[in-house]
Amino acid sequence: MRKRLDKPYATAYNIFMPDKLDKHYIKDLRKRAKMSLSQMAKKLSVDKSTIHRWEKGESKPSRLAQRQLHRLNRKIDGKRT
Repeated sequence: MRKRLDKPYATAYNIFMPDKLDKHYIKDLRKRAKMSLSQMAKKLSVDKSTIHRWEKGESKPSRLAQRQLHRLNRKIDGKRT
């Protein structure tokens, strides 16, 4: 029964959290937010080198960081967070 519950959750989650967080999206988001690597790192509570690795495509943000990035994107676009 548990597996049946997990799958719909994952599907619904993916609708709201599309896997579009590639290196270009993250760098563009940071630039549109007018933030330095250090500023974005502080906002997301990660190290500056982590942001750098995301932007280089060397690693991907955690689920928590993905949610924070999407919130930041909505805030920049003037949408409700």
